[in-house]
Amino acid sequence: NKRHILSASRVTEAGPMNIVLAAQPVGKTVTPRDIWEWAMGFWAGSPSISDLRLVEERDVSIADLPAVGRLFTYTSRGVDGATLGLCFIRDVDRPGSAEDAEPIQIGYAVVVTTTREQMSSMVGVINGVARSAELTNIHRPIDIPIEMTDASVRDLEGRYSLKVPKGWTSGHNEMGVVMEQRDFLLGAVASPAVRVVTLDVPESMSAKACGESAIAHAVKQRGFKIKIISQGPAKLGGIDGYQFVVEKQIPLTPSAEVEAEQPEFSQPFIEVGRMVKRMSKEGRHEFHVVIVTCFDCDAQQAVAVMDKLSPGFMLLGREPATGE
Repeated sequence: NKRHILSASRVTEAGPMNIVLAAQPVGKTVTPRDIWEWAMGFWAGSPSISDLRLVEERDVSIADLPAVGRLFTYTSRGVDGATLGLCFIRDVDRPGSAEDAEPIQIGYAVVVTTTREQMSSMVGVINGVARSAELTNIHRPIDIPIEMTDASVRDLEGRYSLKVPKGWTSGHNEMGVVMEQRDFLLGAVASPAVRVVTLDVPESMSAKACGESAIAHAVKQRGFKIKIISQGPAKLGGIDGYQFVVEKQIPLTPSAEVEAEQPEFSQPFIEVGRMVKRMSKEGRHEFHVVIVTCFDCDAQQAVAVMDKLSPGFMLLGREPATGE
């Protein structure tokens, strides 16, 4: 879940107990009760949850901020469960903004979930969290040193794996592996964000030609503005490959209106693409491309993220072809 910041679990004979801290920027008129209403509406619409009931609600505080606590029960996949949580909102100054600029509102939820048998023990857990909670300054992920772990996420087709940094979320989309951190000071945009794509290419196509072709397609077919900052050889997972660093802007004007008026574009952001080439199982040549996207940063910062991640890339099952 992209909103989850921290999570922990404890397993006993009576069943598991989970605690989650989630966060999301919210509008300035949103209240802690609004966050609860949204959450309960989401759970009520889940096909795996039935008999959702609000047992108790209280006005409380956490870190000297007003909060709303709720206890509710439900049945999930035949198991009687209970959840106790606190919702609250804090104001955060925008980075580099003027003194009179409106702050960002971030909504938080601290939620403990367990079986109905352990419902009474949740109170002590949530009280301990509320008493010990302390608000600290929010830092942008791009400014925090990346700490690698031994955990990795594997491509669903078994072609490669990529190690996941501590605190990052990971998963898959239709193209391959994805990882990210949310930058709450930019409105919870995914930055840095990482995606891995695999491209079938002719045997004779070089990495340079592949990258230039992809850039030309994005400019001509999708209307992007792209400026190549640098390109050249670079290693990916210890394998000789190739890298492009670009500044990109995407059109904000709907495609149907592009010809009718001058299109508006997003603020520029940096993308770093690093690729290696090899033979597929079916005898095709393919490039695996790791792409790092960073907003409101310079190219050097984005390349530093790629340099930290690239040793954790590993090809699986087949020998690499040359990346040149």
